[in-house]
Amino acid sequence: MPNPFSKGASIFVKIRTDIEFFQSRATVAHSVEDLGMTVLFHEVSPPFLLVLQGWILAGMNKPQD
Repeated sequence: MPNPFSKGASIFVKIRTDIEFFQSRATVAHSVEDLGMTVLFHEVSPPFLLVLQGWILAGMNKPQD
């Protein structure tokens, strides 16, 4: 990400795949130019929490290259 938001910025995150959708308010916790940022999600609604948990579990179960 060439121009991530600054640390402390309040943002609204939306992520869409072919079959799933996630959205949540968040705060930028860490930001590095040309690399990206870490966000802290706030008050994620239950349906979106299930989507996020599914993505995290899928990533944990994916074989390392």
